[in-house]
Amino acid sequence: NFTRGHALICGRKRISKEELPILAKIALDSALPNRSKMIKALILNNGSLNTNEGMERLNFSRPTIHKIMKEMTIVGIVKPSSNLFESDLGRTPKGIELKEEFNWLLKDEVKSLIK
Repeated sequence: NFTRGHALICGRKRISKEELPILAKIALDSALPNRSKMIKALILNNGSLNTNEGMERLNFSRPTIHKIMKEMTIVGIVKPSSNLFESDLGRTPKGIELKEEFNWLLKDEVKSLIK
């Protein structure tokens, strides 16, 4: 709706390709804060992140990283990057990667929005 409104204001009936990065930024900024930070870290780390990288990039504790990884796996944004899981936290993945349908987030146009 944002991009449609912008197109109408500019006298167009269609959304232009140039408006898509703005839409991606709005979507990223409107997510839950910790999930948004994790998505941004995934984008900057080429779509995958392990526990230690997440702790370093986001300055979160191990339990917080595991909680967010688990949440994002449940909601379907990421998948475990291997069959290895942290044994002490049940089925928490040691690493995650974006699901293929979200690989468009790794394009340079999107990366440039979050640096």
